[in-house]
Amino acid sequence: EEAAAHYERVRRLEEITYMEEPDRPELAATNSNLAGVYEAQGRLSEAQEGYERALLAYECFHFEQSDHPDVATVLHHLAGVHEAQGRLDEAGEGYAMALRIKEVVYKEQPD
Repeated sequence: EEAAAHYERVRRLEEITYMEEPDRPELAATNSNLAGVYEAQGRLSEAQEGYERALLAYECFHFEQSDHPDVATVLHHLAGVHEAQGRLDEAGEGYAMALRIKEVVYKEQPD
């Protein structure tokens, strides 16, 4: 609970700070971290919402590079939430998309 409260405060501050730039990677990272706390607490609907916010922000921020590792990471975590919710088709699609991005990234940057 304490971690969730901390991330919620940080998110509110970042939302105010980046009001004109809602797709900032800092805000995406905070949403993703908060979603991870919610997921660990079993608050899957809130985790899903947080990961979706992070994904949207990362996709907007990295719009010229859709195969970015940040996008893959959030897709992977979102797929885990879908799996925990029993939404296996969506989970499989999310894992496959994350894997595709990682294959592209690591092919371009093998080290």
